[in-house]
Amino acid sequence: MRFGTAILYVVFMLIILSHVTNSAAARTVYLYYWVTVSEISPKARAYARSIWHSTVGWEWNFTYEARWSWGESEGEIISNATIPIEVYDVANESNIVLVNYFLLTTDSMGRVSFVYSSPIPRVLRFKPTKLITQDNVEYNSSLYYTTDYPDSPPPYYNLYGFKSDWATIYWDDFDISIASVDVNQLGTCKVAVNLTYQMIPAEGIWLDYEPHEDITYYIPKYVSNASVTVNGAKADEISPGLYEAQVSTWLPTAEFNVKVSKSGWIEGSKKFSFVHNANQVV
Repeated sequence: MRFGTAILYVVFMLIILSHVTNSAAARTVYLYYWVTVSEISPKARAYARSIWHSTVGWEWNFTYEARWSWGESEGEIISNATIPIEVYDVANESNIVLVNYFLLTTDSMGRVSFVYSSPIPRVLRFKPTKLITQDNVEYNSSLYYTTDYPDSPPPYYNLYGFKSDWATIYWDDFDISIASVDVNQLGTCKVAVNLTYQMIPAEGIWLDYEPHEDITYYIPKYVSNASVTVNGAKADEISPGLYEAQVSTWLPTAEFNVKVSKSGWIEGSKKFSFVHNANQVV
């Protein structure tokens, strides 16, 4: 009797397990969208986002393309439609701020283009938020239709109105600081300069690097391979982002004019002054 009960229990548990497994598999829900607005440039790649890094003042050209991605017109471009573009300051991810908003109309190729620049260091994100057709039908990120019901047969899917790519641009500048200074030798100073990017976080970032190619590129916080001078004397990079120079001075207060240049970047400079201990007796 006990053996028969055990067999029935095992069979019962197998049925339950099979039901749970099938239910879990049945809950695979596919996502579809009526409208997709894809970033053509600066990315020109098959990702939903792109991240770029440049000097302040650099002008970036953006192009987005709108297409139907569901229904009878799937794959066709959408011309004469209005696309709002929202621009956010995302330098602080815990405090994202909307800083600009504008409306663009798609051309005969279903595209909108614009140019954007920043004269100061900022991290800005650009995102199309919805599409309004020429007959005033709005497609946004709302859920339009679903088959994901408990008693519905598979396949299960959710149909949303709108999907878009976004781009993040780091407009950046050099952050110059003095790492160490030796002012204890008469008539001379040894200066170590620490050089970093202002907007890059301590852990660095990964960028989209080559348009049309599946290549990413890591940008560290420190700035390497730059040309650094201190009072005109060349500074050598002794470790990543750390530059050292020997300069002469007989003044009781040592003044340092640090200049930084790097290909594709606006030149940076900063002045520092320190009491020269050894020169105090002169």
